[in-house]
Amino acid sequence: MNKWHGFNILAVDGTSIQVPDTIECGKYFGVSKNQNKTQTAVATASALYDILNDIIIDASITKFKTSERELAKQHLDQINNEKLSKNSIVIFDRGYPSYEMFDYLDTKNMLFLMRVPSSFKTVQNIDSNDCILEYKIKRKYRKLRVIKIELSNNITEILVTNIFDENIKYDEFKELYFLRWGVESKYKELKSSIQIEEFSGTKPISIEQDFFVSIYLSMVVALIKDEADAAIADEIKDKNLKSMYQANRNFILGQVFNRIINLLVNAKLTRKILEIILEKSKKIRSQIRPNRSRERKNKHPRKKHHHNKNHAFKLQIIAYFKIHFNQWIYLVYHFLEEI
Repeated sequence: MNKWHGFNILAVDGTSIQVPDTIECGKYFGVSKNQNKTQTAVATASALYDILNDIIIDASITKFKTSERELAKQHLDQINNEKLSKNSIVIFDRGYPSYEMFDYLDTKNMLFLMRVPSSFKTVQNIDSNDCILEYKIKRKYRKLRVIKIELSNNITEILVTNIFDENIKYDEFKELYFLRWGVESKYKELKSSIQIEEFSGTKPISIEQDFFVSIYLSMVVALIKDEADAAIADEIKDKNLKSMYQANRNFILGQVFNRIINLLVNAKLTRKILEIILEKSKKIRSQIRPNRSRERKNKHPRKKHHHNKNHAFKLQIIAYFKIHFNQWIYLVYHFLEEI
C-alpha cells in the first residue's frame, strides 16, 4: 500500500450528479435552478477516496441538499469501524470547515488537513505562516495548527490541521494538500470515462443501483491498473528512459466492459480473463507527465440529461448480475495479490 510519511492519505469530497429530469426524480433527489431559473433534477454524490492507492473506500448518492459534512461523517464512521483511522490523514476542501467538524474529528482521533476560507473566524488576524491556536467548543479547548501558503497565482491558501508531528515540516503541507486533486480526477473519470451520469432507468432505485455499479467498475479498473503499473515500473527501472510510463486506464476500462458478462457469471473463466486483461494492460501504456499544475475550471451550464442507450444497456446487464459483484471484487483482489 502506498503511504505518505507512513499514513494513508484519504480525501472526502462531493459532487452533483445529473439524474433523469423526471417528476419522480425531482421529488426524490431534489432540484437545482440554473441561470435561466429552470429547474432540473439533481442528486448529490459523496465519496471517501484513498488517493495514493486509487481506491474508493465508501460512496453514497443522496438528496441534492444533503449536508456535505453529514455525508463526510457517514464515510468516516466506516473507516473508524474498520480501524483505518489511526493510520490515516483525511483531506477536506473549503466546503467542510466548522468548529463542530473539528471537534468530531478530534473526538474520533482522526488526523485531518482542511482548507478554510480567509473569512473563517479562527484564522482571521493571524500573521504567522505556521502557528498553533486554541478554540473552545462544548466547554473544552481544542488545538489547531494554522498554515498559510503562498501559491504561484498570488493567492494565500489557508490550511488547518491537528497534525503537530515535528517530522512533518511546514513546506510538506503544500504537497500534502495538493494530493487532494486526486479525488477531483476520480470524479472526472467517473463522469467522463465510466459515464456515471448515464442510467439504465429513470426510477430512483435504478439510479442508485447504477451509481454503485459504476463505483465497483472503477475499483476493479483501479486494482488491475495498479498491478500493471507495478509491472511496467519494474520492467523499465534499469533502462534509463527519459520518460516514465503507466498503464492506460481507458484501455483497461474498455477491456473490463467487453468481458463483463464472463467475468460475472463464469467463475472458471474469471482468473483467465483477468490474466489476459493484465497482460494486455502492461503493453498499452501512456506517458506520465509530472508536475502538471491544475486549475479549477468554471462550471459549465448543465446540459440536458442524455440517456445513452448502449452504455445504459451494459449497466443494466451488470445490475442484473449485481449479486456476483462482492465475489468478483474478492476474486480480483486476491488474484492481484497472488501474482
